[in-house]
Amino acid sequence: MSYFLIPVSRQSVLLVCLQISPSHAVKLHTFAGYVALGGGLSHGLYWIWIWIFVKHDTIATILPGVDCWHWGDQGGICHDKFVNALGILCGISFVILGLSSMWWVRRNHYRVFYVCHVVFSLVVLFGLVMHYKKMIWYLAPSVIYYFAATTPVMVKALLKWMDGGTLIMNAAEIPNSRGCVEMTMKYSDSHSTVDVLRLTCGSYVRISVPEISRIWHPFTVFSSASTPEELKLIFRPTGPFTTGLSRRLIGDPGREYPKVLVDGMYGSSNQLRYAFCHETVLIVAGGVGIVSYISLLQSILSNKDFDAIDGRVDDSLTKQIVLHWICRDDGLIKHIVDEYLDESCFCGPPIQLVIHHTNKEDLNMAIEEQCIPDGNALASDDFIDHERICQGKPFIPTIPWNNTQNALLFLANFLMILWGGLSLMHYFYGNVQSSHIVYTRSLVIFAIMGLSVISSVFTALGVKLLSCGETKAYNIVESPSKTDLSGTGTDLSSDTGITTAQGRLQIEHCRGRPSTHELVEKVLDSSDNVGIFLCGPTCLHQNIRSFVEKKECFLCPSQNISFYEEVFEL
Repeated sequence: MSYFLIPVSRQSVLLVCLQISPSHAVKLHTFAGYVALGGGLSHGLYWIWIWIFVKHDTIATILPGVDCWHWGDQGGICHDKFVNALGILCGISFVILGLSSMWWVRRNHYRVFYVCHVVFSLVVLFGLVMHYKKMIWYLAPSVIYYFAATTPVMVKALLKWMDGGTLIMNAAEIPNSRGCVEMTMKYSDSHSTVDVLRLTCGSYVRISVPEISRIWHPFTVFSSASTPEELKLIFRPTGPFTTGLSRRLIGDPGREYPKVLVDGMYGSSNQLRYAFCHETVLIVAGGVGIVSYISLLQSILSNKDFDAIDGRVDDSLTKQIVLHWICRDDGLIKHIVDEYLDESCFCGPPIQLVIHHTNKEDLNMAIEEQCIPDGNALASDDFIDHERICQGKPFIPTIPWNNTQNALLFLANFLMILWGGLSLMHYFYGNVQSSHIVYTRSLVIFAIMGLSVISSVFTALGVKLLSCGETKAYNIVESPSKTDLSGTGTDLSSDTGITTAQGRLQIEHCRGRPSTHELVEKVLDSSDNVGIFLCGPTCLHQNIRSFVEKKECFLCPSQNISFYEEVFEL
C-alpha cells in the first residue's frame, strides 16, 4: 500500500526518471492492488476465525449498536466494534475492487470499472485510516505523492474548462471508413515543428468531454510537419463515449463544438530513437492503429536533421523500414496516404509501406460511392460553410518540465504538498487523532486535500500569468462533413497489387489478410538487428510474438529482436 497510488499518478516525474511507461505503471498498480487484496483478506479471515471458533462472538458483540453512534469519546468497547465494522467494510470494498478490476470488466464495462474504482477506493482509503491509527504512516508515501502529482493536473483541467476547453479547429468524417472521425485541435504557437514531432512520436493524450462523460479516455495524437500548429487524432465510434463525441462533432453543424479537456502528453517520446537503434525496423499496424506511427513517419519523411528532433538519434545504423498496414477501410487508407505520406522532401532510410486491403468487396468499388471525383467542381449543395465562434484556447502540453519557469513553479508546488503533507500528518497524529474516536483519524486526509488544492491553484495561476497572452475568439470555417479525399492521390481501383514510389518511399497495395509468416519472415531473414513495432488487436500482437519467439529460439538464437508495443492499459 505504500506505493499503491504512485504508478497511477498523473504526470509522474518519478515514472519518467525510472523510464517506466504508463502501461507498465498500471500493471505495477494492479499487482500492488492484488497483493494488498490478498493480505487484507488473510487478515480479515484470521479475525473471522477468532470471532467464530475462539471467542464465539455474535453480530451484536462484533458490530457497534445504537448506543455507540454518537459524537465524542466512544469508549473502548464501542471503539473496538467500530474498528471491526470498518475492517469488514474495507474487506468488502477490496473484493469489489478486485472483481471490477478484472480485464474482462475493464475492457467491456469500463464505466462500471471506473465508478467502482473511484467510490470503493475512497471507502478503502478512509476505512483503513480509521481502522488503524498508525495506518496513515503506511499510506503516507502513496497518498502524498498522488496528491502532489495529480492535483495540479486536475486544477489545470478545471481552469481549462473555465476558459472554454481546448480549441477545436475542425472535425470531419472520413468517407468510406466506417464512421472514422478526424478531429483537429489548435496547438500552442510557442512550439516549433521539431518540438511537435518529438512530443507526438509514440505519445497519447487523455480527453474528457464533460457533457458526454467526465471519465478521461486515452487517444493517440499525431501532427504533420507541414502543419505543426495542428494536433490531430482519428477515432472510430465504437463505445458510448466515442459515439457521443462523434455525434457532437459532426452530427449538428449548427451547434458549437463541445468543451474538450485535453491532458498530456503521455507515453514514450523516444519512438524515433528506438526505431533508429535497429538495422531493420518492422512496423505492423491494424486499422486505426496506423495513427500511432504517423508522427514517426512524418519525422523521417520531412526532416533531414534528426538531431534537431532528438539529439540521441543516430540514423546511420538503420538501413530499412518496413511497415505493414492491415486495414479494411479503403477510405481511411486513401486519407492517410494522400494527406500524410505525400512528402516531396524525403531523406533517411528507405521506407517500404505495404497496405493490405482486407475489405471483402472488390477493390474497384472501394472509393467510387462516397468520394467526389473533382474537388474543384463541388456544387453549392455539397459544401456548406459553418462559422463557429470558439472560446477555447490552443493546447499546451501538461508537462511540468517543458520550460524552466514552469519547472520551478511545479517543483515548489510539489515540495509544498510533500513537506506540508508530512507536517500535517505529524501534527494530526499527535494532536488531533484520538485512540477512542475513529473519525478523527480521517481528518488529516481532508487537510492534505485542502493543502494540495490551494497550492495547485496558486501554481496554476502563476503559470497562467507567466504565459498570459491575449484571449482570442476564433472564427472557424468547418470543412464539409464528407471530406473530399479523391481529387488526387492513390488510385485503388486496380484489380491487382499496386506499387508506387516516391523518392525512397515505396507504397505497395495488396489484397487479402496476410499471414504472420508473410509479415515477419522476410524481415527476420534479412537482418540480425530488428525492432518490431506493433499496434493493433491483441491477437495480432500475440501471433507475431509467438512466431518470432519460436523462430528466435530454434533457428536464430543470436538475433537481436526487440518489441515495442503500443498498449493502452485500462
